[in-house]
Amino acid sequence: MTKITFKVTEDEARLIQSLARREQVSVSEYLRRRTNVSAPTSRKPRQVRCPHTGAMIFAAPENQPPLTTESVRELLSDHGAKLATLDTGIPGAFLVPAPTEKSR
Repeated sequence: MTKITFKVTEDEARLIQSLARREQVSVSEYLRRRTNVSAPTSRKPRQVRCPHTGAMIFAAPENQPPLTTESVRELLSDHGAKLATLDTGIPGAFLVPAPTEKSR
């Protein structure tokens, strides 16, 4: 394998190492994933049943960790955005109560 070396500040190095540890991968693997260097050509996503809701969802690609609410928040924060959820409040959003036996 070819070795690539580049310079980062101490703060950047700590951040990269911390993020790699969080994903439980090496720094090299973390950087590969962030740059999509080792990403295979795109294939049709595999569908799986969500263990929490029973809904059909897309499975994470084999070489990627699953997409979680926390990872979406992190991605959005990289771009100065925020994840709006019903518990944090979406302007103009409201919950529709589930139908009761009486209303069916």
